[in-house]
Amino acid sequence: MTLRRRDAQGRGRLAAPQPAEDTNRLTPHFCLAYLSPAHRVSDCEQAERAAFACKVEEMCRLTWAELTLAPRHGAGGEKIRRSEIRAAIPAAITDDVDHFLAFRFDGLKAMVGFRLGRVFHVVWLDRGFSVYRH
Repeated sequence: MTLRRRDAQGRGRLAAPQPAEDTNRLTPHFCLAYLSPAHRVSDCEQAERAAFACKVEEMCRLTWAELTLAPRHGAGGEKIRRSEIRAAIPAAITDDVDHFLAFRFDGLKAMVGFRLGRVFHVVWLDRGFSVYRH
């Protein structure tokens, strides 16, 4: 998986680092740098923000392997094919990101993003169930 990065002249590409260790044994790190402007934390209600923070804290106590095995409506998530995403995918996310992951944070509301090594890049907070078919 790669992310497009533009240099001062508007060109270039940065390849994702290849993990030296099995990242499934590690706890996730979270990145909000690619969060869609239409699905941000600042748009959430106070209770949704709290639920999001609690979910991130909960996920940080588990390894990626444990999250993969957990039930999708519990601590775990579900895989969503790129073709099933209804929202605009940010230009920085290249076509080789062929699937996304969704984790529930407030009832059935989902944080949707992609994993790169141990880092989960949150792209959408799907409060209105519009990013993909639930």
